[in-house]
Amino acid sequence: MKGTGAARRYAKALAGLATRDGKVAETGEELRAHRDLFHADPNLKFMLLNPSLDQDVKTRVVTAILDRTQPSPLVRNFLLLLLKNDRLQDLD
Repeated sequence: MKGTGAARRYAKALAGLATRDGKVAETGEELRAHRDLFHADPNLKFMLLNPSLDQDVKTRVVTAILDRTQPSPLVRNFLLLLLKNDRLQDLD
């Protein structure tokens, strides 16, 4: 995640939960895979990072992607939280 203060807080919270669950490596791999997926298509990346696009549309798109990729509940909830709080750009 990017080095902003908020990004560090999100990363620290996620790391704590992943450590608690004994899934640090798996969580990191899932996050990298989804970051790469979100950035693989320039149109998808633009849509997800576009502040003028309706949040409900973004949520439906990301939810559809997550339904197909089946990440762990921790990663799924984390990605949806980042989306809700306009922090997906912090995955870079």
